[in-house]
Amino acid sequence: MEEKPMVTAKEKPAAAELQTRAEGESAKASAVVSLRQIQEDVARQKKYAKAQLGLSVARTAMTAIVLAAVAVFLFVGVQRVQSTLVRLDALMTELESVDLSGIDQSMEVLEQQGNSLTEAVTEKLNGALAEFDTLLDSMRGVDFAALQKSIADFKELVEPIRAFFGG
Repeated sequence: MEEKPMVTAKEKPAAAELQTRAEGESAKASAVVSLRQIQEDVARQKKYAKAQLGLSVARTAMTAIVLAAVAVFLFVGVQRVQSTLVRLDALMTELESVDLSGIDQSMEVLEQQGNSLTEAVTEKLNGALAEFDTLLDSMRGVDFAALQKSIADFKELVEPIRAFFGG
């Protein structure tokens, strides 16, 4: 067995004081560690809060830009619609002043002229067809075999003359 050292009555308060000091320093060290952890947590929270603030500012700026763009497009669109309506109104006013009876009379005159032109062309085509029929009838009376023989005879007569002149 081990022997425990004996503590005297004078040494007891000193040992108790040392133990109390050690416990106090241990508590201080623990408190320092806790404070450091708290400071690190606070620093992380500040960093996170700054990031959230930056994102909020960016989101707000983008929203403002989109709203400004929508406002510009609406302003320009309304002006274009208004100018289109003004031009449409002017066109309708101009169309109301057009004399449609004059156009109707012009169409009747054009129809009459077209009919008379069609009749004239039809008469000329009928005359041309009659002349073509007469030509065909006269060609039917031609003896093509005799014509071909005459052409061959003519060629035999012309051949010596051509040879004489060097052709």
